[in-house]
Amino acid sequence: MLKVKQRGFGVVEIIIILVILGLICFIAWRIFGAANSQTTGSSKSFVEWSFDGENWKPTATAPACEDPLELSLPTVASNVTNVLMPGQVRGGDFKPHGGLSSDNPANNNLSVSTPRDAYLYRGSKYIAEDMGKTETQYMFDFMDSCGIMFRFDHLSTLTDQFKAYADKLPQGQIDDSRTTRFNDHPFIAKGTVVATAVGIKATQNSFFDVGVYDLRQRNKASKTDLYKTDQLRISDKEQSFYAVCWFDLLPPAEKTVIKALPQRGGLPQGDSDYCTNP
Repeated sequence: MLKVKQRGFGVVEIIIILVILGLICFIAWRIFGAANSQTTGSSKSFVEWSFDGENWKPTATAPACEDPLELSLPTVASNVTNVLMPGQVRGGDFKPHGGLSSDNPANNNLSVSTPRDAYLYRGSKYIAEDMGKTETQYMFDFMDSCGIMFRFDHLSTLTDQFKAYADKLPQGQIDDSRTTRFNDHPFIAKGTVVATAVGIKATQNSFFDVGVYDLRQRNKASKTDLYKTDQLRISDKEQSFYAVCWFDLLPPAEKTVIKALPQRGGLPQGDSDYCTNP
């Protein structure tokens, strides 16, 4: 009976195989980890900023923002026919935020998307009244760990993703837009569509609010004498002392288009505490 001599792997060969397998596992882990981080984000990397009644402060060491700071326009520029300036008195109240609107009633169906990477911070679901008609409106605050916060308000129809977030919010009453914090702070990538319709559909009032706040420092307007005495401006320091002219943060082409548009309601174009004349 013939005996076949079997030869096994030597020590050197085994070591080489283990090294190769280790490298394959390491590369796969790095690729999967990077892809997962880019697509889903992680609340563990979120640095929250909190307001103490006077100042916004990070709860941990905050990363640096890019310089210069730039935001994309949250909707298609060609669909916008009017603007509301950030930092002006409207309807008997001071509005740190601005807004975008359209004279075309069909443009209630404006799509709204995030202008930068951020984490979902707060939200509100409430009832708004316009010319005797009432509709549910949605508001969301987004916060970047570096200290930039932006707000959308008067969203009418949400995407499935944001409808799921809104379903977690308590139902507010008429004009009660108090916000509720999201505990998980999901990461929202730049360009994510938040809403597909805005404003009050029943009255064909096509508009939505946009506010941007630099939490790292107070704005110049807050250091003027007016902000020491005017109760409309100092009643909400959390916003009015930190709001910025977000028109100036748009890319050059979009900035030119938006700054050339008339103000809604015939208000003066330069009537703003934060923005200079175009």
